[in-house]
Amino acid sequence: MRPGEWTVAQVVDHVSQSTVRSVEELRHLRAGRRPPGPPVYEALLSGAAHRVPWAELVEGLREANAALDATLGEPAESGTSPAVTAPAILVVAGPEAGSAPVIFAAELTWPEYALVQRLHFLDHRAQVRALRAALAAVA
Repeated sequence: MRPGEWTVAQVVDHVSQSTVRSVEELRHLRAGRRPPGPPVYEALLSGAAHRVPWAELVEGLREANAALDATLGEPAESGTSPAVTAPAILVVAGPEAGSAPVIFAAELTWPEYALVQRLHFLDHRAQVRALRAALAAVA
């Protein structure tokens, strides 16, 4: 692992915590309201990744994903404006391998926000796979 790189436990914690917050934001957007408060930020961690058992971290991730699935499965409220947006902090890979990621804010509608959540999950899944491969290579 490189200095400053998250552990697998921290990645799982981050995805869980940011998904829980994102579910709340999606509920507001699907109801035609702008979510209150600041956007979910890119480095959200609970701080518990190294203090709780692995099974608890995994269960938190499962629960967060189930809440996201349930929210997306609910019918949108009738008469709501699909043009309502929420601010989102987006992180994309840098332009060159090994370069710093590009972080920016964007205003997203609920379908865009839902798509970003899916991409967020897939990106971190790839991160966990790379971390596990690096750990296996060392062992």
